[in-house]
Amino acid sequence: MDVLNTLNKEIDRSDWKLKDKVRHLYIRSCELFSYDPRYKFIPLLDYGSQLEHILREKQIDLTNVKDNLVVCKSHAQLVYSKLLKELLNISSENVLGNHVYTVFNDGVYHLKAAATEKSDIARVKMGLYTCGYHPLTQTRNYNQYLQEIDKKIHYIDQKYENFNIEIEVQNLI
Repeated sequence: MDVLNTLNKEIDRSDWKLKDKVRHLYIRSCELFSYDPRYKFIPLLDYGSQLEHILREKQIDLTNVKDNLVVCKSHAQLVYSKLLKELLNISSENVLGNHVYTVFNDGVYHLKAAATEKSDIARVKMGLYTCGYHPLTQTRNYNQYLQEIDKKIHYIDQKYENFNIEIEVQNLI
């Protein structure tokens, strides 16, 4: 799949602002890629260190994606950061360590994007609120701000699914 071309077409035909486009790229990258479950088994395997190296050093060509499995490093460095640079000309920094994530500016906020940190890569597939995409400094009313963007980019209709699930559960009790 040519992810770069697909997402370029999606943002080119929109009248979105930069903050909307970077959010769309985050959401879509979470939809198109999945967390590699083998990473969780590394401590249990005799060849765990070799597997960890293979998974963390995996290369991804966004014009020809054949395997959509990622871990934090590959998503941050080879997917999201490249999408920001290639499609929006936004420079980002990848913070390296045990967990790798992307830091960038969307024109309004200085943001952290960590698709695998709190399972956004899975949460997005269910229309849930994301936990790994937020300003580096706590900001009042950011959740409402983000919800408005998510409506605009058609990620959600009115509310996040987890809010709807909570309401339904409360109605059952």
